[in-house]
Amino acid sequence: MTYGNPYGPAWQQLGSALWDVLAVVWWTLVAGSVAFGACWCMGQFMYTEWVRDHPAPRLRFLAERRLRRDIARGLGDLEEYLRERNAAQLDDGPARSARSRTWRRRGWHRP
Repeated sequence: MTYGNPYGPAWQQLGSALWDVLAVVWWTLVAGSVAFGACWCMGQFMYTEWVRDHPAPRLRFLAERRLRRDIARGLGDLEEYLRERNAAQLDDGPARSARSRTWRRRGWHRP
């Protein structure tokens, strides 16, 4: 039994095609990395220019705005509660004087 030449024309064409595929893949990766690097650098320059022109919003400002909104809601609830309480006191009878509701801290005071 004799075997054919392993380095015959079919194997040479297949090897040549595989090398061509490998070369296309390699150049695609190289060209893609060059394009990615160029886009990265240009994007960095454009982003730094944009940040100079438009400063980013401060997180502290957003937190302060959220806090003011919560305080406003709390004050609204407090006003509603006091309105209801005052209406209930007016129905009960005469209100006590303001002096009876004051609280004074106990301790040493100057005469």
